[in-house]
Order: sequence, then structure tokens, then C-alpha cells
Amino acid sequence: MKNVKYILLATLVFGFLITGCKKENDPTEPNSSTNISNPTGQPMPSFSSSADYGGAMASINYYMAAPIAGLPDISTNAATGIFGDGVDAGAVTVNINQLGKLTTNGKTYYMATDMNNPMNVLNLNWGGANHFWNVAGANGIPAFSGSVKSPNDYTITTPLNNASVTKSSGIQVKWSNTSTTSKILVQLINIQNKGQVKVYQDLTDNGSYTIPTADLSSFSGDCRLFVVRYTYNSVTAGGKKYYMVSEIVKSINVKMN
Repeated sequence: MKNVKYILLATLVFGFLITGCKKENDPTEPNSSTNISNPTGQPMPSFSSSADYGGAMASINYYMAAPIAGLPDISTNAATGIFGDGVDAGAVTVNINQLGKLTTNGKTYYMATDMNNPMNVLNLNWGGANHFWNVAGANGIPAFSGSVKSPNDYTITTPLNNASVTKSSGIQVKWSNTSTTSKILVQLINIQNKGQVKVYQDLTDNGSYTIPTADLSSFSGDCRLFVVRYTYNSVTAGGKKYYMVSEIVKSINVKMN
């Protein structure tokens, strides 16, 4: 029973992250107010600058540190989607799991776990499993379907969690289980000043990336480092390209000196 309550707590916490963050408190949102392709609060690659961009969908496996000492970290599934400039595109499913709709400021976002039905846990497999998307279509968004192969698991090996790092030599980031079929996104956030964010997208998944010293001059103190492994595919429908992303999100805390 304790484990069931723990899993439910993690699900509700994640649901809060993807629906409750205001832009000024959420450093992972795009800087441009016109870039609304990522409403989740989790690091995601952005494709909205593409001339033929029509929308994006993402399946997310987010690793959350245990809120209670002695319990293991939690792996939580989530999914999101947005179409056009935030229009209702009809029913949207991933592997038959239907996403809920959240409408705010005139924009419609698709979310799972659905905050209106938080007990409806999103069921997705990872490690190369296909994630199949289906969009019914409405309000100028055509009906379409497509799939993306999910990435394999990995571990952040450098730096260690809660390690002190020296910015004068850059930050070398390393991870395990490299792949030629996935990409890496690295994101660094200054916890004290969440406006300070550096994002490096579309990196080769070769196990190592060094954040340049020149990018770190304004960072100090406690920071959060994300390493995101992702795959993506796209479908062209109605003259627009719709992107499907599958990603695993892991993070550690570091102290910048």
C-alpha cells in the first residue's frame, strides 16, 4: 500500500509540473512567447522554428528523485501534444492511451496524465518499443497517424549528483549506453536564478559533451543539469509537418564554483 501511495504521489507531482507552472517560474519553457510547442515543463527539443511546422507530440519517461529517503527513484510516463497555434485537433491517442485536453488562455494543450482523471495512468513501454500516435483532426488540423521508436535507457555518469564543478574549465557531461539512433539534449538551469538557462539540442549520442566555459560565466551556486535522450519522426499532412518525439529525461544537481 505504501508503494501504491508513492506512485500516485509521483504521478500527481508530475501532473502539477506539466499544468501548474507559470512561464516566469518555469525555466524550461521557450524564451519566445510564440514558441508554445513545449507546455510540459520538461526539457524537449523544439521544432517550431521550421517553416512547415504544424505541431508536436511527445512521449516522456521522466525520472524523479525519491521525495522520501530510502525509497528508489520513480520513473513516470507522460505525453503531450499541441497543434497549430494551440487549436483543438480532436481526439489524440498514443498507443491507444487517450490524452486529456487542457485549455488555458485560449490555447488547447493535450496532456497525459490527464489532470481531470489522474488515476488513469499512461501505459507505455520503452527500450525500442514503438509509440503510435493518432490524431482525429479538427479546426484545420488534418487527421493523421504515425509512430516513433522509443530510446533506450542510460545513466548520467559525470558529474555525479550533488558534485561541485568548476566552470573555468567547462562542464564535461558523460552518460552510458551510447546509440547511433538517438540524439541528446543537455540543459543547465541556475536554480537561484531560473532565467539563466543553457540548452544544447540535437547532440550526437556518443557519451560525452562539454558545456563551453564561455557559456557559464553567469552561473554560480546550485544548478540542475538535465541529460535527455530522444528520438523523433515526422508526418506531413495538409502541407504541414507534425513531429513525434520520444524521450527519457534524467537530471542531477551540481554546485557551480
